[in-house]
Amino acid sequence: MDWLYFVFVLTLATRGTAEESPVEKAGTYTSQADVRNGDRTASSNAPLRHFVESLMERVELQEIRLQQMEKTIEENIEDLKRKDIRIGHLERELDEIKTASYQIQPPVDERQQSEAQDHDINPDSPLEQTKSKINGITSRQKTKDEQPRRSARVSPANSGEVGAFSVSLSKNQDLHPNFVLTFDEVLLDIGGNYNKADGVYIVPVSGVYVFTWITTGESTANVVTELVINGSPRGRIFSDPDAAHWDSSTGLIVTSASVGDHVFIRSKYSGNLHSDNIYSNAMFSGWRLS
Repeated sequence: MDWLYFVFVLTLATRGTAEESPVEKAGTYTSQADVRNGDRTASSNAPLRHFVESLMERVELQEIRLQQMEKTIEENIEDLKRKDIRIGHLERELDEIKTASYQIQPPVDERQQSEAQDHDINPDSPLEQTKSKINGITSRQKTKDEQPRRSARVSPANSGEVGAFSVSLSKNQDLHPNFVLTFDEVLLDIGGNYNKADGVYIVPVSGVYVFTWITTGESTANVVTELVINGSPRGRIFSDPDAAHWDSSTGLIVTSASVGDHVFIRSKYSGNLHSDNIYSNAMFSGWRLS
């Protein structure tokens, strides 16, 4: 603002000099020498006056540009707000797509994968012919009472150690519609079929299973969760807390499940799920009956 003050002072000085006329004033005599001096002074101040006027025009242009920039900034702020709203919508759509992606068919059988690999191998190549000869010699050396090794993944149907797990949540969780709960503390997982990265338990053996889960709601937001198998809800529980009290609910379901099915817990609506190691843990468990 100092330079604006300087321009204003120069403007007043120029106008004051220009308004002085080399003529006789009331009660004062002006000589010809004074007139000539006044003319020289006015002519010498003319460039300064033009310079000051040019500065004033530049100041006005700068004011106009500042107004235009302020208007542009306001428009950009509004555009950013609209984009933030759109990003929020896209994030919710992405969560719904992730939930729908759990509807996956059972994995391809190992025998089918082996046949597909054999189909891609050229049997006429020298390497494959050599392997065939070696396998023929080895197979003839086997005794009749030898049995093939059983796969570790395929266990007997009456095994009591197939299909049992129990997991819990170590911290509170803010819920929103179709949010899959990822229980990060694994208490028991026989067979390693639970993935704590996405909260999904993959059924290892077809049969009848028992699944149970516990949730606790806090504040005034209701907590509605459901057990889902391959994207289809099988059971739902409801916790109704208020400002002064928490509310816990337990769900239990007996259902049939096939090998490769994806089982998980997801929230139906938004809410606040309480879980800690002091008062109450959110938990998810399951085991095979038969």
